[in-house]
Amino acid sequence: MISVVCVVNDRPVFGNSLLTSLGEQDTEYELVKVDNDRGQFDSIPKALNQGGLNAHGEYLMFVHQDVSLVGKSWLRRAERFCEHLGKGVFGVASVSSDGDYLGFIIDRGEFWGAPLKEPVETFALDECLMIVPREVFLGNKFDESFHFHSYGADLNLRLKKQGLGVYVIPCPIYHNSATTPILKAGSLGTDDALLYKKHSAAFPGLRKTTGTPIGEKRRENISSYLKLRFLNSAFLPRFFNTNARLSAEFSQEDSLLDLGVIPREQQWIKQVQRRSYSVGVSPRKEYLLASKRAHVHKDYVFSSVGNLPFRAGAFTTVLLKGTLEYSDKTGGRVALNSALRIGSRRIVAVVPNNGSPSDGAYRYYASTWKAEEFRAIGFETSGLHLRIDVRFKVAGMFPFLKPLLARLFPTLLARDILCVKRVP
Repeated sequence: MISVVCVVNDRPVFGNSLLTSLGEQDTEYELVKVDNDRGQFDSIPKALNQGGLNAHGEYLMFVHQDVSLVGKSWLRRAERFCEHLGKGVFGVASVSSDGDYLGFIIDRGEFWGAPLKEPVETFALDECLMIVPREVFLGNKFDESFHFHSYGADLNLRLKKQGLGVYVIPCPIYHNSATTPILKAGSLGTDDALLYKKHSAAFPGLRKTTGTPIGEKRRENISSYLKLRFLNSAFLPRFFNTNARLSAEFSQEDSLLDLGVIPREQQWIKQVQRRSYSVGVSPRKEYLLASKRAHVHKDYVFSSVGNLPFRAGAFTTVLLKGTLEYSDKTGGRVALNSALRIGSRRIVAVVPNNGSPSDGAYRYYASTWKAEEFRAIGFETSGLHLRIDVRFKVAGMFPFLKPLLARLFPTLLARDILCVKRVP
């Protein structure tokens, strides 16, 4: 039997996602819910360890509250894979030692990875769902030195050192990541540094499911030092850094209307001085609730973009980021026209360049947008980030040249397009 261990700090999200899918399962399971709605635990590993110690199943499944299991036989199939593979740790999404994504997740119309036909041994699993035999967990609990990141990768690598396997199994999930507030990024560097300190000797090229090597050793010399100092100057981040470039379009005195309220697209807004006034709009309640928990905007409005309750010119800046590509072309034009009507100074849109994926994984968009379409209606366009295929070709290039190429040649090289229309 599988014991499902879940830390819950948002009961509606838990009820609509994981709990609903568990209720549809065709096999017996144990649910161990760890309440953290009042911040009883100051780290995820502490909460998961408490839940694991209270569980009685042969296998312990540590899973996020916003995950839904795809299929009524999900638990039965997962348990069968675990029994066949023996001791180790099992998950649904992972990264290989070469940086390839393994596993399959559906997230807001996006496809992460690709379906598997059979289990595959891998390097590190994503922490959204991991299954560990109970006896393995009791001897290898989560390291409570970590806070909110890297604790799963740490467990994977510790088990690897013991000769146990780390496997991704062909059991897809739906992960509604938009319900998750913006992550507590403050501990990310600390947690990753701890991971590097613990495991870099045995695993020189550490990777997580972000696909980014962690703590890779680089030769420190005068030129690299000067280059980093140069890139961290007061001017260059505004030229190269995505969030800094967006922040530059929104001053302290501006009022901002955010159409879409996609939580993971909003980090830059929190960096703007709080003197400014901002409102988030979305037809999705879970998006509004996630953004509200993260204290991104001052106010929120539950509305479709085609029926906005704002007068013309009500906001100095209107933002469309992570929005247009998830509507069909007709809906996207409605949203764009609404933004043009309501914005009194500028309209800022960020869209994938002709549907270019953000990484090597599969990605689905309901519509695609080109820089020429925005320039035809008076927008200035520039590029953000290089396309994935271009990044591979220019891997050895100086870091500051890559965003420069994307910015100067958005149609040819950029992954995303920054479109800005300034109203006279």
